[in-house]
Amino acid sequence: MPIDKPDGDNTTRPVSVAEPPAPLPPEPPQPIAGATPITGATPITGATPITGATPIAREAVEDVAGPAVRRRPLRVHPRSLLGMALIGGATLTALLLGRVAMKRGPKRWYRSLAKPPWTPPDKVFGLVWPLLYTLSAVSAWRVWRSPPSKHRSAALGMWAAQMATNAAWSPIFFGKRKPGAAFADLSANLGSAAGYAVAARKVDALAGLMMLPYVAWVTFAGTINASVVRHNV
Repeated sequence: MPIDKPDGDNTTRPVSVAEPPAPLPPEPPQPIAGATPITGATPITGATPITGATPIAREAVEDVAGPAVRRRPLRVHPRSLLGMALIGGATLTALLLGRVAMKRGPKRWYRSLAKPPWTPPDKVFGLVWPLLYTLSAVSAWRVWRSPPSKHRSAALGMWAAQMATNAAWSPIFFGKRKPGAAFADLSANLGSAAGYAVAARKVDALAGLMMLPYVAWVTFAGTINASVVRHNV
């Protein structure tokens, strides 16, 4: 663009062009008013231990995360130990009483009884009852370790009743040779076992379901006992 010169001035002057200013350095970020500065992470209380990782990876994560996620030793509450002892002792006692009564009972008398055709071999009883006792004991322990409540107390009372009537059946039937009294005891055992299953379901659903095989087998055994009474007494 031509620059106008004053009249009579023929001198050529250089035109200076101003350089753009240098950019200013960026300002540091300013803290937000009212925000709490982060001074360090707080360990998470009750964190779940890390499982399923390789030892190296697990150690690395535990070193970073702190002691909150480290593996804790397994502790069993004293009340659970007491329940195991009481329930296991009662179950073992009932099982041993049945075995002793069957061994000392008159085998000839039992074999001479008229029994229904659906009576299984003697070995079947020896295989089934230990399994049913185990299910019954685990079911009772699950109820035992549940929080105290009226349903829990009622269920444990019914379990004790069914275990007592169960333990009494073999000495009555084989020891005293009284099938009629044994059937009455078996009926009480069936009622208490069914009552326990219903009461246990209100406390622990799985505990109630675990007693269904027991109730079914006692019902089946009751039909045999009833037939023996009908045809031999």
